[in-house]
Amino acid sequence: TRLDRYVKRKRSGEDVSIIVSGCVAQQEGEALLRAVPEIDVVMGPQYANRLADVLHESLIGGQVCATADSRIMEDMTMPNRQSSVSAWVNVIYGCNERC
Repeated sequence: TRLDRYVKRKRSGEDVSIIVSGCVAQQEGEALLRAVPEIDVVMGPQYANRLADVLHESLIGGQVCATADSRIMEDMTMPNRQSSVSAWVNVIYGCNERC
C-alpha cells in the first residue's frame, strides 16, 4: 500500500506520525486503525483545522479516530466573494459524494 514506506520507517524506530485524512479515511475509521496499527490518526475533513490538537492527542494517548460529526469552525453562511462572477466554496466541507 501507499503507507508501506512510512510503516517501515516507524517500525525501524524513526520518530514519525502517520495520519490518514479525508472523506475515505472518515468512512473507514476504526477499521483502518485495526488494519494498519502503525497509523496514529484517522480523521475526516471536518478536523483539518484542528490537526495540531488531534496530533497532540495521539502523542499522549495513542491512536485517534477523529471521524465523528463535528461543528466546522468556519463561518460558511456567507460566501467569500472577491469577484462579481465567482465565489470561494470549501469543497471538503460541502461534498455529498460517498466515494
